Amino acid sequence: MDRWSIQEVYGMHNMPGIPAGEFAIRPGSLLAASDGIVIDITGKGGHASRPHQCIDPVLVGSHIVTALHSIVSRSVDPLQSGVISICMFTQARR
Repeated sequence: MDRWSIQEVYGMHNMPGIPAGEFAIRPGSLLAASDGIVIDITGKGGHASRPHQCIDPVLVGSHIVTALHSIVSRSVDPLQSGVISICMFTQARR
């Protein structure tokens, strides 16, 4: 970029809903990237009559999702964009 004194870069990406032959632009970032994380939660089994003696991994996971979703609403300037989506829970096979 510095070698050839490039001042601006434009990128285009097709997107559903934009008619053929047209494109949309805006300053700054437009599209997002995705990534993955793995969080292992180890619970402790028990009985429904004694929930105070158990560690429910689904409840723990739900609290983690709620906390992660609050990152954008409490840590990112409202005039900036950001998204965190937790889209899947899976049970590890042991």
